[in-house]
Amino acid sequence: MGINLSTPQLIMSSLQTLIETAFDTLKEIFRPNMSLDEVAEKYSPIIDDIIKKYEKEGVKFSAGKFKIGCVDEKNFNLGFELYFQDDKKDWSKVAKTSNPMDAKEWLSPEGWQELQNVKEKAYDVEAPK
Repeated sequence: MGINLSTPQLIMSSLQTLIETAFDTLKEIFRPNMSLDEVAEKYSPIIDDIIKKYEKEGVKFSAGKFKIGCVDEKNFNLGFELYFQDDKKDWSKVAKTSNPMDAKEWLSPEGWQELQNVKEKAYDVEAPK
């Protein structure tokens, strides 16, 4: 039993494309003045979709985190880490971090202040239902 943290061994081109484009739709699903919890809620269906597509390839989702991080005095980013296990009990990690985004454009003043205070807020990812 091993853990593969560098490159998931089960990635196929369509899944790789899904991961690489995971943050491309942010402007379609986000709206200005969002709290951190609202950001996580809006992004949840995208993570669920990633998990479901990986599970169709024969691996089981085990755990994950969705993170909102403070990049600098003006920007934040989003990221996720998802862990899967195959039939051989080998682990794979799927992770991606967005490019920095303007906090004033997307986050509420309270949300941005909270993020500046904690530097990163992490949410547990559960298996989709």
